Amino acid sequence: MTPKQAIRNECKFCNNTTTFVGCASGDCKLNDSTLTQVKRIKAHCLTCVPEQSYEGVRSCSGQVANFEDGRACPLHPFRLGKNPNRKGIGNLKGNMEGLKQARAVLSQRLTAV
Repeated sequence: MTPKQAIRNECKFCNNTTTFVGCASGDCKLNDSTLTQVKRIKAHCLTCVPEQSYEGVRSCSGQVANFEDGRACPLHPFRLGKNPNRKGIGNLKGNMEGLKQARAVLSQRLTAV
């Protein structure tokens, strides 16, 4: 699930509808268009947990306690402001060694010509 899909699912549940066309709430952090989608989720989660702290968000179980059906929160994987679907993508330290080796091989080939 993408952050956008998670936000839509949460909004559908909040508005008690099966189709979601928009929300006029000015208080909901999920509507803040100045933030990225994962940052919106992080801000929303800070208002959702009882402690209203980062430790409370980090220790969140993802189960919505207010409802009898025990539904899992669709925002839970994104609650820390990171997208777990992108894990391993990017120029991390582990990838830098391979990049340096590839550059060294390329420069050797260019000097040999």
